[in-house]
Amino acid sequence: MASPELPFCTYRICNIPPDFDDAALRAIIPLEKDERIMISSISPDYDASRFSSQTGTITWSTTPRHLQGLVSDESTTTSITAEFGLLGDDGALTVRGNEVTVDSHFTGLTPLNPGPENNELAVDIVAVTGIGGKPFMSWQHSSGAMWLRDFVPWDVPTVQVFTYGYPSKLRRSGSHALLFDYTTAFMHELRRLSMRNGLEPRPLILIGHSFGGLIIKQAIVEAAANPNEYGRLFNSIYSIFFFGVPHRGLNTAALEDMVAKEPTKGLIEELKEGSTLVRSLSEKFPEIAKSIKVVTCHELLETPTMQCTDGVWKRTGPPEMMVNESSACMFLPNEERLPIYANHSMIAKLPNSQGSEYHTIKDYLIAHSAAAPAAVRRRLLKQQCAVVLSEVHNLAEFVYAIVCMVKKEKLEAITFKRHMAHELSFLEAFGGFLVDDELGAILDDPRLSAKYPQRISNLLQKLKITFSSFTRLAMNYHEPYRKAVQHRIHVSTRDQAQESPAVETTAVLSEKILQDPEVSDGLFSEDSLNAILQNCLRSTQGLKESLSFATLCSLRFGTKEEMDVFQARQEIRATDLAPVVRRQYLIQNESMRKLEPLQGRLANLQIPKDNPDLRLMQLHRQGNTDTDTVIVEYRRYETELHQKLGRTLRPGEIAHNDYLRKVKTTMRNLAGLLHDLSLEGNDDSNEERLSSRLNYFPCLGFLEETERSRFAFLFRLPKELSFDSAARLRSLSTYIDNFKESHAPSRTTPQLEERFFLAYNICQAVLNFHSYGWVHKSIRSSNIILVPRNSDTAETSSQGNFQNFIPYLKGFEFSRPDQGNSSRSARSDPVTNLYRHPARQDDPTEGFNKEHDLYAVGVVLLEIGMWKTIYTVYKSQLEGPQKWDATKVKDQMMTLAGTRLPSEMGTRYAEAVRFCIGGFGIVQDDKDRTNLGLAFRQHVLDLLETGLKL
Repeated sequence: MASPELPFCTYRICNIPPDFDDAALRAIIPLEKDERIMISSISPDYDASRFSSQTGTITWSTTPRHLQGLVSDESTTTSITAEFGLLGDDGALTVRGNEVTVDSHFTGLTPLNPGPENNELAVDIVAVTGIGGKPFMSWQHSSGAMWLRDFVPWDVPTVQVFTYGYPSKLRRSGSHALLFDYTTAFMHELRRLSMRNGLEPRPLILIGHSFGGLIIKQAIVEAAANPNEYGRLFNSIYSIFFFGVPHRGLNTAALEDMVAKEPTKGLIEELKEGSTLVRSLSEKFPEIAKSIKVVTCHELLETPTMQCTDGVWKRTGPPEMMVNESSACMFLPNEERLPIYANHSMIAKLPNSQGSEYHTIKDYLIAHSAAAPAAVRRRLLKQQCAVVLSEVHNLAEFVYAIVCMVKKEKLEAITFKRHMAHELSFLEAFGGFLVDDELGAILDDPRLSAKYPQRISNLLQKLKITFSSFTRLAMNYHEPYRKAVQHRIHVSTRDQAQESPAVETTAVLSEKILQDPEVSDGLFSEDSLNAILQNCLRSTQGLKESLSFATLCSLRFGTKEEMDVFQARQEIRATDLAPVVRRQYLIQNESMRKLEPLQGRLANLQIPKDNPDLRLMQLHRQGNTDTDTVIVEYRRYETELHQKLGRTLRPGEIAHNDYLRKVKTTMRNLAGLLHDLSLEGNDDSNEERLSSRLNYFPCLGFLEETERSRFAFLFRLPKELSFDSAARLRSLSTYIDNFKESHAPSRTTPQLEERFFLAYNICQAVLNFHSYGWVHKSIRSSNIILVPRNSDTAETSSQGNFQNFIPYLKGFEFSRPDQGNSSRSARSDPVTNLYRHPARQDDPTEGFNKEHDLYAVGVVLLEIGMWKTIYTVYKSQLEGPQKWDATKVKDQMMTLAGTRLPSEMGTRYAEAVRFCIGGFGIVQDDKDRTNLGLAFRQHVLDLLETGLKL
């Protein structure tokens, strides 16, 4: 709306040379004695086509005589020629002529400050004026200060501020423009702004006054409806500030009288309370803008209405509430509301005096500009990922179909089909996390590392490369893929599957594909299909890890019913996240504390020879004649109490000891975790889920043997193992020590690919366990049992290929949540100390955390690489008289990894080991150590993955 006349004036000056500064700008227009410049600004033009110019604004105390002929009409611009004095390096002035343009209408985007030098932190603010208002003066206080130019750039140094102006005169303009027309022009300008310099679009904070807010709302609705054209722009919008925006319409009675015979009457009709346009925006905007933060400012004072006196319309009529609170506020979940003690004309003209609402707005801007860069980067990456996923899914679908046609019922096709069907289901479900609001919020959580979307993008690119040899065939014969590539359709894979059928299976199409010269025997060979499948499995496993860590960080459920509904979603089941979701709920709500000890007793088994690596016993359940053969792990708490307190407790004291109660609580939680995970995590009947297994023996529960001051964790044997096979199970350390004896003299170590396989799967098992928020605390080669994949392997396990084994973790008796209390007492066993981080030996300086687990993993990887147990390496030192120096041993291991492993395993393997032992350099991390998980994946698992292809 029009503003009252002010004693000062502001003009925009364009086409200023790029090497001009503020002082040179002020010298452009000569001043008379009674004229003075109050404030000025200068900024490089944002338009990529005008790199050689700047735009400035100057506020004068009164209109300079040189510009008195310049009126404020939207179409009026004047050109002036000035002699610019440029100060050279030698202090001399260089004079040259240059033409600049001056206007006061501020049409289009006007930069008000240069913005920050660091583009990664930069945020754009665009302020849109109301109809009939002036793009600059609508935000300018009666003091002459304009808060968007004069306060915000200083208070929020990471932003660049723009005003946006448009032809908005209501009378005598001859304009038939409606809201959609203004919106279209605004969107074009925003898109040009977002594409400057060819960089990623900056995060956007939009500010709208009155009708300007409706332009913003309409632009967001249009951008969401046209993702191919405006998807990047839409995803770059972080927040919106509305000042007196009539979301439910305006009281337009006075305005209708003013424009009764004007073409702008149609626009006023659109703004009326209850108009079709206003209702439509009110219905669409809340759902579309759920991810956008909204700050709504509503006026508290009435505004004088427009009144015609002697043929001149002025705000001298009876005051009315132009936009009341119920119209200005949308009452959205993502909306903050701020009352401003001003009328509709003055609501956006903020001073920075004490008590001004500007300071609240400033605080919002500081918070939003700090959070926006990371949030917008995640959104843009998600958008890119959705496009790539669409292509990958369609490619995989096409490959699946033509393998069935070309190979028909051959064995390799049957195997490929079974596994690929599961991968297709996963990819389709994963698409839900990129396009679904509720699921997408998991990856958008601000507590999550900003590296996560990039990690997902990299994995999807790997998947795309996996199927790249089929791209030309898919372009020729698979319509969904062709459409996705040509138009970059941003829809879910499920929608695509519904819109376009899978590749035709007619005899004609089959014959065409078979006759295509690119379809060679090698393309569909067993080796080729197996390589595709393995690469696909590894990439999808990485995606599952990312989702698992994101879930760990993001999900919070208030009730079990909420958790049940969420985990029942098809996307959650197909991505194997159901047990993760359940685990998160149990851990967060401490529900596992209700797990009670099993009732029964343990008895020794009658076996010819004890298994040195696995304690097998018989469980006799109370009230049941059946028995179970179980694996038993004990945790004795009497010794712990003695170490903690420095003395032995009497029997009566043990029962009431606070520390023991904490230990028992942790034990119950751990047993509950392992028991509940076992229900789904180790189901070997479903081979497609092998890649997501948790690699530990299924937990039945625990017994408390009070008379012996210990807990017994009970684990059942894998289904494929007979009792005799289980009795022959051995640990990794035993296999390493006995390898030469059980193999031909010519073979002193396993094949390179076998050792990479063991190393990769051990690391994968640890990362999976960490993704549930727990630490193991006892990782060492004697706690890794090699379990044959099937009964055939089990019968020849002593001499089998290590790729036929699955490494199982055991030794969970000291495991606990990563954020749980950790004992600071050191265990003195010198052999197990070889696997302990120096900070956890002698007098521990810190509680146990995930990085300490990864240190132990590094020691195990060192053993695999050298094919020698660490005890063998340090046996002489352990038995010698010298004092043990944990830090020195760590340094020696780093040296071994750097000198011994490159020739044995390659430099990448050596690098992975050195990262585990030496640390990942993570200085700042969230409470769930998700950055550490990403670093472990990148610097260890990804490096080991290259060895799987040998």
